[in-house]
Amino acid sequence: MVSIHVGGYARVPVDLGGLARQDVRLRVAEGPAFAAVSASADAGADPAEAMLLAGPHPGTYTLEVRDLGGGLVSSTAFAVTEDPPPHDGPPTAFTGANPMYPRSGAWGSVLNPMWPAGFTYGPSPVSGPRRVAIVYVGTRDSASAPATPATYRTALETTRDYFREISHGALEIVPAGEATVRLPRRWNRYHEPFGPADGRQAATHELIGEAMRRAQADLDLGGVDTCVFVVAPPGRGRFSWPIASGGTYQLPLGPLGWSWKSLPWVVMPANWEAVGTRRAFQTLTHEIGHTIGLGDMYGADPRDIGGWDVMSDEARYSGLSLPHRVVLGWTDRAWLRRYDFTREHPVDEEVVLTAAGLTGGGPPPGERAGLEVEVADGWRYYFEYRSRQHPDGADPGPAQLADQNLPADRVVLGTDVVAGWYRPPVVRRPIRLLADDGDGEGAALPAGADYEESDGDASFRVHVLAADDDRARVRVTYRPTPGVVPRPDGPDPSIRPWPGGGDWRSPDVTISNATGLPFPWAGHDNVIVATVRNRGAVDATGVKVGFWVKDFSVSATGPETFLGWDRGDVPAGGERAFRMDWRPPAARSGLWFLPLTFAHYCVVVRIEPVPGERSTADNEAQTNFTLVWTAAASPYDRQAVPVTVSNPYPDRPVRVNLHAEQTLDGFRTYLEHTWVRLAPGETRAVEVMVECVAREPAFADRVREAELWRTPNVVTVVATVADPGSDVLTPIGGGTIEVRAGLATGLTELDVSETSASGRLTTAEGDPVAGATVLLTSRDAGRAELVERATTDVSGRFSTLVRRRPAEIAYPGDLMGYAPCSAKLSPV
Repeated sequence: MVSIHVGGYARVPVDLGGLARQDVRLRVAEGPAFAAVSASADAGADPAEAMLLAGPHPGTYTLEVRDLGGGLVSSTAFAVTEDPPPHDGPPTAFTGANPMYPRSGAWGSVLNPMWPAGFTYGPSPVSGPRRVAIVYVGTRDSASAPATPATYRTALETTRDYFREISHGALEIVPAGEATVRLPRRWNRYHEPFGPADGRQAATHELIGEAMRRAQADLDLGGVDTCVFVVAPPGRGRFSWPIASGGTYQLPLGPLGWSWKSLPWVVMPANWEAVGTRRAFQTLTHEIGHTIGLGDMYGADPRDIGGWDVMSDEARYSGLSLPHRVVLGWTDRAWLRRYDFTREHPVDEEVVLTAAGLTGGGPPPGERAGLEVEVADGWRYYFEYRSRQHPDGADPGPAQLADQNLPADRVVLGTDVVAGWYRPPVVRRPIRLLADDGDGEGAALPAGADYEESDGDASFRVHVLAADDDRARVRVTYRPTPGVVPRPDGPDPSIRPWPGGGDWRSPDVTISNATGLPFPWAGHDNVIVATVRNRGAVDATGVKVGFWVKDFSVSATGPETFLGWDRGDVPAGGERAFRMDWRPPAARSGLWFLPLTFAHYCVVVRIEPVPGERSTADNEAQTNFTLVWTAAASPYDRQAVPVTVSNPYPDRPVRVNLHAEQTLDGFRTYLEHTWVRLAPGETRAVEVMVECVAREPAFADRVREAELWRTPNVVTVVATVADPGSDVLTPIGGGTIEVRAGLATGLTELDVSETSASGRLTTAEGDPVAGATVLLTSRDAGRAELVERATTDVSGRFSTLVRRRPAEIAYPGDLMGYAPCSAKLSPV
């Protein structure tokens, strides 16, 4: 008997009793609330095979085959279970829009591994309400301690007050209810170690999914933005390590009897204050910080920011450092004194800095919220004033939660921030303390102390002249070294990487070909274009840019194929497009007629460092972006995207968690595994499939088909791992899949010669497709591909003169609502 995990899928053989597939109907006898059958089919699938979709209720059910008169042809029993598979995670198949990660590089959701290259993720800061629910979780061998609800209600209220204070009212944590659930298996079945030599136990996605399905009975999770799972221990010193992550989970409600919910979540142990050295509210604040886009700032780095930021040391309950407040949109960059010494020098001035806790609404006139120093493209220093506030002489004051236990009081703090992709294993965190300048004063500067550095040509200094509770006065100087003629700042070629989160396309890496679409056309000439900018003050000469491709992978690592180098000069303050010709392999098929195919690859671009370059952190970019069509010939077909995932660690096995999401209702996305175990350095393929559900009865009155034709569905797949020493699952990469829906088309009545070509473009039902562009391609040995164009008339026909006999005729899908097609032509 076939067994399917709740929310999963399986291909099930069915007995059609000698009938054709179109002459039978498949249904689950117990009703669609328990399981359903997809109306779509894989390309070339066996008609006697059904795609079965499991609902949220474990049990044994019956798949029936009935003829069009309602008579029973055959039946097959199957089981829906919560027991996970033995090696890799269960599959999932979800419908509906369920975005969790931000799009287009917008900051503000869980687990973004990218410190933004522009130090901002767009115009939308993290603001408004965040509805947070608490679910108390017991297992078969554990139960929640009686004092837990009071502890965590207080912790959530304190977390709310903290973020209200730090964000100056921009972010409001709103309690969204509670539920208590008990799971059927033992505690250890829902946990596993962070790593082979790591004693901490992390809750699995199975715990989250099972707890959410049960909590829905008492808690409307559809109205929740973040969920906190407080897990009771089984005794014997074990407990769930605090951790943050997110995912997509099935809930028992919706058009099929179930729906899907994506959300970030936090796991906290019920006994945290008994086993740890930190209070529940301190750690909960840190973990909620992950759900709004903040990474861990602690680690083995000797310049760890430590007690100056709650994302490094929550026990001190400090505020967030200035770089964090800037990217979250809580400190406006207009409130800072910003320096770019390549354009502004010499400098000698005094600046008054307002204490971090007093900058809500902006600093007072004549004061600044901090200093921002541009070191190189994507590399900045920040200076801010940190001071405990003492209203009415109280110490600490009741009006302030954060910064009451700073490592030092009344200091100007200097931080070193580098933008870029922080792939595991992460050693250098994006925000770290400035290095000591040799005088032993470090990065936390009291009155009288200074930070100074020199590159031999010029010196930079921040000197703290005076400080009180509310403000500090500093002197900033940048001046040439006496007797030395300063050289101009060096070149700085750079390229922007993928933003991460919900967008895995580098804005500086594009694909061009004859289709006019920004996706690689399999079997045809393509050009990869990489735009390199030089923010330096002198020209970057002889810049060498390399191009690589690899399988469509949701990992930043993995096997790569080298394509070649392009070379050129990039003027100071300007940009240059570097190019690489590329012909990805064509799909292998014995058919003369097949859908036009776009190749699925990740493109990697690297800039070789040039002499005098200030920063090489911005010399690499990847773009992992592809296109598939789901075409309707009643119903829509199901399309597969080959996706690979790699273990980033060469020395240890790892469990890689996989998350998929999409932007539109009316589509279904399949993911073969929600997690996989990989050996050191292993790369594995994982099945990802997509289909349009607009013609399925359960969705026909909920989805307007014509609207789906106008707007692509964007599917994102993200891979995360538990990086050693971190309490947040860290992305190792991701991929973006643009899914378009349209009527299936075909090319008929083809007639070609050495001088002319004609034919007709129709839908699968035979209706003409008018006004479409048809591409006629040919290639002679040693010559570039020739692409000629024709346009179909009202009858769908085209006729044109050609310079060479076409080897392929293709319609690229340039008309809304009509899927592409292609026809290979046999040589004469």
